[in-house]
Amino acid sequence: MSWFSLNPDRAVKKVSSKKQLQRELKEIFGGFPDRGESLLAVADDDWNVGSRDPWVIKVNAKNYDWITKTYTGGKFTGGRKLYTIRMGNDIDIRWRKTKVTPSSPNTQMQELGSAWILERVINDNKTTYKKVQDIIDDKITYGKLVKIFRGDVPEDWMFTFYAQQKRLFNVYNGNSPYTTFNRDGGFMDYITKICATKFGIAKKDSWNPADIWIIKGSQSKIENEIDKMLDGDNQTIYELNDYLRAKYIKQEIMGLSLKKVSGKVAKYEVVNLGDRGAYIDTSNSDMNYPVTPKCFQSNFSIKSGKKNFTQDVRLVIDNGAKKKKTYDFQIKANSPEAENGSNLKFEATLKGAGGARLGKAPVDQITEIMNDMGERGFKNNYNDYPGTISEFQDSPRKGRDYFTKVIKELISKGMKTDETDIKKIIENIETSFKSPDDRGTNTRCKLMGLDFFYSMVKLGPKKMREFGTDMVYISQKKGTKKKDTFGPFGKVY
Repeated sequence: MSWFSLNPDRAVKKVSSKKQLQRELKEIFGGFPDRGESLLAVADDDWNVGSRDPWVIKVNAKNYDWITKTYTGGKFTGGRKLYTIRMGNDIDIRWRKTKVTPSSPNTQMQELGSAWILERVINDNKTTYKKVQDIIDDKITYGKLVKIFRGDVPEDWMFTFYAQQKRLFNVYNGNSPYTTFNRDGGFMDYITKICATKFGIAKKDSWNPADIWIIKGSQSKIENEIDKMLDGDNQTIYELNDYLRAKYIKQEIMGLSLKKVSGKVAKYEVVNLGDRGAYIDTSNSDMNYPVTPKCFQSNFSIKSGKKNFTQDVRLVIDNGAKKKKTYDFQIKANSPEAENGSNLKFEATLKGAGGARLGKAPVDQITEIMNDMGERGFKNNYNDYPGTISEFQDSPRKGRDYFTKVIKELISKGMKTDETDIKKIIENIETSFKSPDDRGTNTRCKLMGLDFFYSMVKLGPKKMREFGTDMVYISQKKGTKKKDTFGPFGKVY
């Protein structure tokens, strides 16, 4: 893992034991021709001074070009965006041409921060924080947040932590009934193992997206009850769901999915707590969202100064109700930095709720439903799609001729795009394939997304509406009559 947080002064201090390297870095940083940005370079703080691995340092394009011309003899990699040179004390420095920005807090940091605040409220303080400043003034609480975020804690996340705990526990006035809090290890590990070994669910979050578990009473007693209930060969996920549902209603177990709060107050919603018989029937057309090819979005223009277009396509679904909600699916590479291909991920955001992320829709479940509805043309397998310009031009199956037909039909049926000239679109696809930034992944993922849209079209109008509605519910892990195996949880957002 890399964590880019060291400015030039701090980078130089990091290698204080390597005097020759330290002198050379000072010389390079001091010689940068472009000094217009406040942050000239940012180095990886996770790199170990004693490591034989290269130390990666980000610089902008002008300073990168100056380094490559001034310090010759290095090696280019990564489409000439990485330049590695052996410097003082026989240490390799890998200069990376990119936007010079520090690393942003990742999902794990955000979840750990939420978990830590709730743990303090439940297990230690036994009361809620009355304002954001109270969290900052609590040396133990804020000190650990600084360690989690590896520096300053972003203000928007400080507000999120405050709003989450206020929404969940103010009602108890300092007398929360919960005694056990868990994110890693403990009940989380236990329930994850149960899913995998008993029900073949490899990814716990595809069944229940809870980030933390809060328990009242004895955790071992609850685990013993579950073990006894599931003993044997014929038990189903429904039995586990029914048990957790009853415990949630009694406030004995709460599985919580924690999302960033962007409004003035946090919202709280319980999911899958009702009887399965009351779940929505997406095969009933009256229950469907108005999904048509006009919901599809794909841009093909290549911006000035760029050599390729963006890899994503979007599926934007309005609920069609007076109280408008819009579900925006961004469909792109599951591993954006991968070389030579990546399968797709489908991540939904709810517009109108402060941009709250709904979560990833399990792609295997999406393709399974599509197959069950009679359409098998799309497979989320990048090996089925061209990864180079020659493969695109020569493939008899899913190459230039195929996608010329696909794009023509999608545009004719209403797909939103910034370019409608088919000849120009194909030219831009080929140009994008040739870009050093493509890496065999970028353009391929665009084609995969378009093929997914084409399979939706081939379902026909009625089934397309039903399928799009299924996607909305699956992304939120909300049960339907068709897909009723999701577990109960609460969502704070």
